[in-house]
Amino acid sequence: RVSKVSISQEGNRIICSSEGIYPQPELSWSTIPPSNTTLQNRTTVQRTVEKLYNISSSLIVSDDDPGLTYSCTVRTQRNNMTATISKPEPLHPGEASSWKVIGLIVGALIVAAAIIGVVVWFLRRKKNKV
Repeated sequence: RVSKVSISQEGNRIICSSEGIYPQPELSWSTIPPSNTTLQNRTTVQRTVEKLYNISSSLIVSDDDPGLTYSCTVRTQRNNMTATISKPEPLHPGEASSWKVIGLIVGALIVAAAIIGVVVWFLRRKKNKV
């Protein structure tokens, strides 16, 4: 019987697991809304000395599909349980790259101002010596 399913995210990987199950379980992944992307996952099943089963699966998530909710279902002949986790979607598409461009422009302006300041300082110093 499946009594608990745990799900967590570590970087670009979502991990789903359940322990102490009998009979041998199966695990499946899905998304809400449904995605056309093939879910690349790796699932392992281990049998314990108590003749119960532990199941674990990791799924690589892509930045191409922001805002999806990932569901992991662990099922046996007796019952099933599902756990879900949401991957946040960016506030506005392209917002991150816009901030990078603004940061680069501001940085370039600061460097240019510093160079101009140094040149003016040298010119004034040279003028005062003459």
